[in-house]
Amino acid sequence: MGKDVRNKRVGEVVKKYREPNYTQQTLSLEIPMSRTGFAEYEQGSVKMPNDVGQKVVTVIRDPFMVMEMSQAFTGVGPVVLDGPHVDLHRSSVKEKTIEEMEEALDKLKSFCFSKPFNYISHYEVGSFKDTIKEMIEAITALNHMVAVMCKESESADYVEMWKAHYRYLYSHGYISKGQFEKFGAEEMHS
Repeated sequence: MGKDVRNKRVGEVVKKYREPNYTQQTLSLEIPMSRTGFAEYEQGSVKMPNDVGQKVVTVIRDPFMVMEMSQAFTGVGPVVLDGPHVDLHRSSVKEKTIEEMEEALDKLKSFCFSKPFNYISHYEVGSFKDTIKEMIEAITALNHMVAVMCKESESADYVEMWKAHYRYLYSHGYISKGQFEKFGAEEMHS
């Protein structure tokens, strides 16, 4: 993805989620930054820095925005499902998530991990890629399930749930202090 396309896409995502509740002026005051500077990011004429993107996501607090921003910034990862065959009602998302998780688990269990992936035989490559594809489908489903649950709930804020998860990972030694501090450790202790 070229930088101009990336800048434009990030700006489109921000505008889409900003417009229902914020003007450029009100959101720029909460970030804080100038409205004209914010407008340049939103128009895609200037690259939005990661810290500004993080602040925008933290202020707007829409889980689907987080998914779209991640994809817009990197060009890879789960996308918000919005096609004609998608039903984002919590019950439908739950059933689809269970289905995708079971399929991924079945593939994961059936593929042999005993040898390094660089040494899998030609006839195993298809199964190897199918396993990865099923896990990616499960990740997409899980992302949507968490987003729907947090968006519909007053008791589970998406940003706070992730902050709690980062605290858990750090407190159990799964991420380093340096990694934890990248997430704004000082903000996470609140």
